[in-house]
Amino acid sequence: MQLRLDKRIKSWPPKWSRGGEGKSHTTSRSVYQFLHQHDPETTTSPLGEESLLKAVDPSVAWDHVTLTVEYQGETFRGRLLSEDRSFMFQLYQRLLKECLGKTMTEVGGLEINF
Repeated sequence: MQLRLDKRIKSWPPKWSRGGEGKSHTTSRSVYQFLHQHDPETTTSPLGEESLLKAVDPSVAWDHVTLTVEYQGETFRGRLLSEDRSFMFQLYQRLLKECLGKTMTEVGGLEINF
């Protein structure tokens, strides 16, 4: 099953907010708002799919991982949430930390077999 379809993930696609270099800004900006401030003629792909994964940071409680992505020169952060802490640990250890530099399309398409 693909990651984006796995029912253990409660937040696909993640809700993105601006943030970078360890900081998360409180001004939440949806993908729609970000994309529609740009010329629709030149922006063909949504942030959540064409952004590049730059960092994956697990929470201490293993109830989420924070993803940092880059899209059109901007940095965004979003969380993958799950109530299954064992699943989140395995997801991080087996897959996510190996996905740096991949698009979110590729990350969402990862086959989950655990």
